[in-house]
Amino acid sequence: MAGCIGTPAGPVTDDPTANRTDEPPDVDRERSPTEGLDLRTTNCSDAIKWVSFYNLGNVGEYDLWTKRRAAVGYTVHGNASVFLVAYSDGERLGADHVSTVQYDHGITADGDAVRFDEPLDGPRSIRVVAHRDLDRDGRFDPETDLACEDDGGLVATDVALVDFGDLTTETPGTSTGA
Repeated sequence: MAGCIGTPAGPVTDDPTANRTDEPPDVDRERSPTEGLDLRTTNCSDAIKWVSFYNLGNVGEYDLWTKRRAAVGYTVHGNASVFLVAYSDGERLGADHVSTVQYDHGITADGDAVRFDEPLDGPRSIRVVAHRDLDRDGRFDPETDLACEDDGGLVATDVALVDFGDLTTETPGTSTGA
């Protein structure tokens, strides 16, 4: 889990300031990125156990981030199909599909992308939630593909405050910092 923050199966917080101390002044601190969403859940202990933001809190923390993507780490078990879905202010920002249905073994990734449908700008409180691809069609459907839980908790990143205004829209590794 090198480079990832958070605890793989530890507690999840809805506190948007949990990981950041340099909070931008115009972020709604009281609102969780998933507030107001009907995130029905299903047990995913056989599919994915953890997802976390990659490298936050370290030197070069935004090197793999842009206005169009967040960098995450995760482990997906063998023969599983999940989505990593980014949320902010109660709206879905984008979803990426991770499938190991063709493998008997799982995969672990550090610095993989969750792409946003549109570029983000300014300070945002974001969170990535794992969803099971229940119909295994590879297309995210919020009505069908339920959010993952394991050991009674949501399989999700901690909440991160990110000023996307300081990031580039170009290739990862060209950010100006945040």
